[in-house]
Amino acid sequence: MIDVGTPMNGFGNSWYERQGVGFGFSLPGGQWGGSRVVGLLPNGQFTPNGHLQFTQGGFGSAIPMFGGYDPNASGRFGIGVGGQGGGFRLGFEFGKGSTRTMTSTAPSLMVQNGAGGFISSGQWTPFVTGWIPVVGNYSGPQLIDNAVTRAVQSGQLRLDNLGSRSSEGSALPAESSSRSDESMTRSTAETASESVAAIRATKAAEKEAVTKQLADLMAEYEQHLAAGDRDLARLAIVRAIPLEQNASKKQKLRDLLKSTK
Repeated sequence: MIDVGTPMNGFGNSWYERQGVGFGFSLPGGQWGGSRVVGLLPNGQFTPNGHLQFTQGGFGSAIPMFGGYDPNASGRFGIGVGGQGGGFRLGFEFGKGSTRTMTSTAPSLMVQNGAGGFISSGQWTPFVTGWIPVVGNYSGPQLIDNAVTRAVQSGQLRLDNLGSRSSEGSALPAESSSRSDESMTRSTAETASESVAAIRATKAAEKEAVTKQLADLMAEYEQHLAAGDRDLARLAIVRAIPLEQNASKKQKLRDLLKSTK
């Protein structure tokens, strides 16, 4: 066994500097009736004392997202003057900071001598590249071609015996497999019995044709044998042997071929 290690080192360094000024002032406004200048609040209402007020608070929103920011580590200084006739304020804030990180890992994998191994580090995110809906145009019971569905189609077995129910909870008879809307394409489940009947009819026709061909070959055998031409008679038997599917009858044809010399 061989132990394979792969060291992985990571380093990070982030820092910030924050310097800002905050200020505001208030000017006296009219307090008596008649035409006058008054201040408004952000909601559009008059200020309580009628003063014109201005504030600047954007500095409080500029918070560093890196460097390990600590609001208690900044230096602040400010002055303010106020009274009934108005006033002003002025504030300063200064701060800076930094953060450094170092990580080291050494994942290892033990494998057999000469064998391969695999180590990965990452994130797997599944996603959908596309979808294809499969929609049928037949809302009735879907029947496949097997012994049960043939019995259902022939009326020997009812669907309610199998526990099949409609959406209203009533039993679905075998006749419900037929569609009332003939304009829509019929499914293969609906025509299963017709396909089975067609296959049976084809096989019956093929069997009848083989039987007729065997009878013709045997008649040809008798005709050539009566005419004294044993070679043509044997040829008729040779052609008839592959057509015969019954094992006992096939053996009789072989015995007849041996006796015809």
